[in-house]
Amino acid sequence: MNYYGKTDIGKKRAENQDCFGYKELEGMTLLAVCDGMGGAKGGAIASKLALDSFLSASERDLKPGMEYPQIRRVLSSAISEANSSVRRHASQNKELEGMGTTLVAALIINTDVYIINVGDSRAYTVLADTFEQASHDHSYVQLLIDLGDITPEEAENHPDRHVITKAIGISETLTPDIDLLETDTPSHILLCSDGLTGMVKDDIIKNIMISPTSTEEKVEQLIFLANENGGEDNVTVLIAEL
Repeated sequence: MNYYGKTDIGKKRAENQDCFGYKELEGMTLLAVCDGMGGAKGGAIASKLALDSFLSASERDLKPGMEYPQIRRVLSSAISEANSSVRRHASQNKELEGMGTTLVAALIINTDVYIINVGDSRAYTVLADTFEQASHDHSYVQLLIDLGDITPEEAENHPDRHVITKAIGISETLTPDIDLLETDTPSHILLCSDGLTGMVKDDIIKNIMISPTSTEEKVEQLIFLANENGGEDNVTVLIAEL
């Protein structure tokens, strides 16, 4: 398996509050992207704390041969540890009060792919010429879409499109989405912050993802397009080629 990631500050922000990381475990690969939020340096601190805590807890507790229920428990516990880490740090530093972060991750075990999500960073999969979102946004506009109050097209320009309904570090308890993909093993997995999806439409992302270019070239092209289209936010792209 080949993977490559990059994060970019964008064109409008004074600081990059995104981060990404990965762990090679025994027979497993874990990839993750976080998009922080919070004034001053809070977002950058929250995203790095959450990322490091989630990856470390997963590395410690994931073991070869685990079954689906065990894997879910380990991943859920790792998210809880990340949540506690961010909240503890914020409680000890008044200027960091209210900081939080999204987290989207993929755990790849042989032909199985688990998607873990909190917030509105996204996971996408590529299988042949199909390109699908594999995570479900925890956002106000997604809630309106689910209720049938607005269309996905209307959500793109909704004034509250950046409001998220779930994040690491905000609530004492947190339940992440943890899903085992039920399709055939995808050829590619894309993890990204909303600095990409807010600037580049899905059909354009799809065209790049199914193109015969290298993983590194796909990442570079997606970040270039996000900045070319305005670069209004930090943008992080992490692609795995299975």
